[in-house]
Order: sequence, then structure tokens, then C-alpha cells
Amino acid sequence: MARIKSIIQTDSNEFQENYRHNKGLAEELKLKQRKARYDRPQKDIDRLAGHGKMMPRERIEKLLDPGTPFLEFSTLAANMAYEGDSPSASCITGIGIVNGKEVIINANDSSVKGGAWYPLTVKKNCTSS
Repeated sequence: MARIKSIIQTDSNEFQENYRHNKGLAEELKLKQRKARYDRPQKDIDRLAGHGKMMPRERIEKLLDPGTPFLEFSTLAANMAYEGDSPSASCITGIGIVNGKEVIINANDSSVKGGAWYPLTVKKNCTSS
């Protein structure tokens, strides 16, 4: 089979500009994902801890087989809705490995409005699994 020859000129100004632009967009995406996953008001974290509850990502980490990956779905679901009050649509969904088997995981995020579901939470849960 003949190898496909690339005609992309990685040393061109256009390529370099596009590369910098896209690298910036990727960093912006990572920051938005990090915020949706981890930024919660300290009062909500303290409230859960006071009730002896773990944060949802801690629960998922304890559920998964050690050292195995977790592929999260729709981290930014609802990030533009509800005035930003429902990061990840108030739930975490994804694929992980439990007891050697791939499973779908759905964890309500009780640090978001006590785990209340929004219309987009329902939509995320119906389309993720």
C-alpha cells in the first residue's frame, strides 16, 4: 500500500497561526472542563462533609478498579444554562471499569443544589446511556 504524502507545510506562517489559535482553544476547553468538574462553593463541600458524604468524584474513584481510566461524558452539559448553576448538568456520567468489567456510571452531584435535577440533567442521562 502506498503511503499518503502530506502537503501540509508545518513551517508556514498560516500553519503556525492556526496551531497557536487551536492550542489556545484547547486550553480554554480544558479550563472550562476543570471548572465544571471541580469548582464548587466551599460551603457546599463543607455541608456534604458535615453529613459524612463524599464528593461524587471521590465516590466514582472508590468504585472504579484502581489505576483504570474513566471516560466522562458531556462534562460541559448545561454549562450555558441555568445561569451557570448546574455544572455538568448536576451529574457525572461515563464509562469505567468495575471488577474488571466496563460499566456505565451515573453519579448525582449533590454539591449542586443538593443533587437537584434540571431538565438538561434528564436529557444528559437519557442520551449518555
